[in-house]
Amino acid sequence: MNTRTSPHSLLNRLSTVLLAAAALLGTHATGTAADAPAPLGVGDHLPPGILKTMDGEDFDLAAAIARRPTVLIVYRGGWCPYCSSHLSALVDIDEALADAGVQLLAVSPDQPSKLAETAAGIE
Repeated sequence: MNTRTSPHSLLNRLSTVLLAAAALLGTHATGTAADAPAPLGVGDHLPPGILKTMDGEDFDLAAAIARRPTVLIVYRGGWCPYCSSHLSALVDIDEALADAGVQLLAVSPDQPSKLAETAAGIE
């Protein structure tokens, strides 16, 4: 299936992006500040917003997801051992998903410099 991939190239292929807190909470111009945040349901569209890649580049998550089928992973950060273990396990399925035409995207509230540290720590 997939031989070991370097951590940095894995996260580049995962298009790891920095998720802004406002985008995570789904705050967009559809209601008042008093509206309680609500999770997205199946078939709901992501609120618009530009995120940052681990290289500091702008990334339009909603546009990327609209282009092709997507597995979207939201992880808490490199400090979370469960999240780091999960990202490491994605090495085993990344190539198979890509072969099936599915992109794998991972988002985190970490700063880009922390994302690079996480990438270096994935085995």
